Amino acid sequence: MPSLYKLIVYSGVLAFLSMAMGIIAVFTGMDFRFHKYGGMSAFAFACVHVGLIIYKNMKIRASKKAAKKVINN
Repeated sequence: MPSLYKLIVYSGVLAFLSMAMGIIAVFTGMDFRFHKYGGMSAFAFACVHVGLIIYKNMKIRASKKAAKKVINN
């Protein structure tokens, strides 16, 4: 099972590649559907990427809060 860090990196790379695919599709004059699918997949991977980053930050804050609670008791 990949770590959370690897999932964040992979989703970011996939979002970037999808954006690049959409841009290349426009500049090379490819069919509009390639541009459309590139945009939809870039948006989906970017949402996953941001969601994983927010989840990681929430997880870090929760562990810091729990550690602080243990130290204070």
